[in-house]
Amino acid sequence: MSESFAGRKVVIVGGSSGMGLATAQQVLAGGSSAVITGRNPDKLRTAVETLSQHGEAWGIAAELTDRAQVPELRKKLAAEHADASLLVNAAGIFLGQGKLDDRRHRRR
Repeated sequence: MSESFAGRKVVIVGGSSGMGLATAQQVLAGGSSAVITGRNPDKLRTAVETLSQHGEAWGIAAELTDRAQVPELRKKLAAEHADASLLVNAAGIFLGQGKLDDRRHRRR
């Protein structure tokens, strides 16, 4: 991570696992602090406990597929983390499609 990130606060949506958690780890290693969001409160709490061993980390539970929770997350971020200067979106779901099958696309 570039040293230009040192001292900044980064919000990582989907930061309680996978690429989001790895990003949060790199943010902390680079001297930044991290605010992570996640939909599972237990997983989020565990991630924050782990991250906090390496720097300042906070967690906000939010299920962003529930549109009613989006304004609440925004309010909480504005009230408690208005000093955040970067946003990383690492949230998403993977719907496995099995093996890639290109037979449909072959020229006949």
